[in-house]
Amino acid sequence: MLKPTSPVAAAVAAIVCAAPVEALPPQPVPFIEHDGTYRVGVDVRPGLYLTPGAAGSAACSWLRLSSAGRREASNVIEHGESSGAQYALIAPTDAAFETHGCRAWSIGSRAATPIAPPGRTCIYPLTGCVDPQDP
Repeated sequence: MLKPTSPVAAAVAAIVCAAPVEALPPQPVPFIEHDGTYRVGVDVRPGLYLTPGAAGSAACSWLRLSSAGRREASNVIEHGESSGAQYALIAPTDAAFETHGCRAWSIGSRAATPIAPPGRTCIYPLTGCVDPQDP
C-alpha cells in the first residue's frame, strides 16, 4: 500500500521533475576523422596534429585559415600536401583547419609514423660527407 505524500514533498518533486535539463555545449575534440573544415576552439582543439598520410592514392592536403568559410589565398596561414605523414600546428588564434584526402588526424599524444633521420650530406670536393648522426 502506498503512503500519502506530504504537500511539501509533492511540490519539491514537481519542481525537480519540471526543471529543464540543459545540455552541455559540445566540447572541441583532439582528433579529426573526416574531410572538411573545422572551427578551432569549437570543433577541434588547438595543438600539434599528426596524420599517417593520405587515405587513398591522392595526396593528403590541409590548410590553416585565418577566417572560417573563406578559402581565399589571403586567409591561408599555412598549408601542406603530401602522401606521407604530416604534422600541422593548429594555433588558438587560427579560425579554422581544413583537410582533404587524409587519414585521421590526432593531437600529438602519439606519433603518426616514425620519421627516419636525415641521410648523409655530401658536398664535394670541399668537405666530403657529413653524417648527422656523428657528434
